[in-house]
Amino acid sequence: MLMRLYATDIECAQVGMNIVDTLKHGNEALKKMHATGDVNEIERIMNETREGNKKLTLELDALVAEEEAENLKLSEVPQDERSLPSADETLKESKTAITEKPKKILTQS
Repeated sequence: MLMRLYATDIECAQVGMNIVDTLKHGNEALKKMHATGDVNEIERIMNETREGNKKLTLELDALVAEEEAENLKLSEVPQDERSLPSADETLKESKTAITEKPKKILTQS
């Protein structure tokens, strides 16, 4: 029982150290951000990012709508017209066409 308590205390201490470490890194990042730009610059960047996201969302919506339209068109095509002949069938047809004797064509002289 006492060992479990020690193990739990050690785990809690490790988690606490990780939290403190993460907070230190976050604090350093915030200091760098404040040093490199002012609030207006950060707002401008955030606005540009937001606008870019809107444009990407519109483009993705258009692509999805286009794909859905293609799927609707495809569903209108009968199933037998959607499938392509297998390679074996095509090869067999080609061999047959090659091995058949040519038909005589009557020509008028």
